[in-house]
Amino acid sequence: MSRAMEESAPLKAEIRLAQAISEFVVALPDHERAAFKSMNSGSPPSPEDVVKCTEQLNRDGLRVHQNNWRPYGPHLIGILDRVRLLSKAGDILVGASQCMVAGGIWAVVRVSLQIATATLSFFDQVTRFYTRAGKLSSILVKLALLFSDSSDLRNLMYEYFITMVKASLRVVVLSKKSSLSFLAATMTASFDRDFKAFEEELERWASLIDRTVTYLSVASEQLTQSMVKTILSHSTPMPKDGERPQETSSRFAAQPSLPINRRRSL
Repeated sequence: MSRAMEESAPLKAEIRLAQAISEFVVALPDHERAAFKSMNSGSPPSPEDVVKCTEQLNRDGLRVHQNNWRPYGPHLIGILDRVRLLSKAGDILVGASQCMVAGGIWAVVRVSLQIATATLSFFDQVTRFYTRAGKLSSILVKLALLFSDSSDLRNLMYEYFITMVKASLRVVVLSKKSSLSFLAATMTASFDRDFKAFEEELERWASLIDRTVTYLSVASEQLTQSMVKTILSHSTPMPKDGERPQETSSRFAAQPSLPINRRRSL
């Protein structure tokens, strides 16, 4: 009975994330799978990696589309830098034991953008999706790092990552369709309808992360204020100007004056 209940119980978020990344890798063409493995170093990317990736994507797009390709400098840097911050947050929140999973988020988005460069209109759609879907600000990510021990926050970040990987998997699946089916799927109305559920889910997780960080921040501030009040209540008050400090120790208390016997006159 207990075994059956364990098998029917939902998998933990970290396991589902690992499964989502595995499914993404399996769906990749052989050459892209090799590229994914080389990118998935297990550590969050650096700002230099963001610049190098942007330059590489622009070179690939220019080679394929030549004069029809327009440089995606600031636009791509904004997308990739947000992914870099998410990877860093995930690496800290998830912990060292799962850092390979957290670092894999960068490789997932990176390879998805690489695949999308094959078709100009498709690349435009994919970059627009990554730009507007469930944006987590850099400030929110930095605040989340202050509460790395929160299991609730960690699970929400897992769910956010899972949705990102599923959306990226959809990019890979669409790229494998036949020419006619692919053209229909990448039209603006069709693409937006197909990715609307992913966008809404990312926004929902982002909102929950925001509310959780706010709650943890308020709770931490209240705890700090309570500790300060407790410390102050047990401390000796400072004397006012012109007043002598009160001596509370009995060892230093003033001793009563002893009577002095008068000498009798002879």
